[in-house]
Amino acid sequence: MAGEKIMVVVLLLLVIFLGIAVFLVYLERRLSASEKKLKHLEKKQNEQKKK
Repeated sequence: MAGEKIMVVVLLLLVIFLGIAVFLVYLERRLSASEKKLKHLEKKQNEQKKK
């Protein structure tokens, strides 16, 4: 009986940590895409200033 409760807690913690990990990967991908877009826009703006 106590072993079953421990397993439930372990599984719950595992689900929580996996959810956090998936969320962090998602955020990292969005951040990388935003950084690339910002660099592209800055490069474009610098080229226009030179003209």
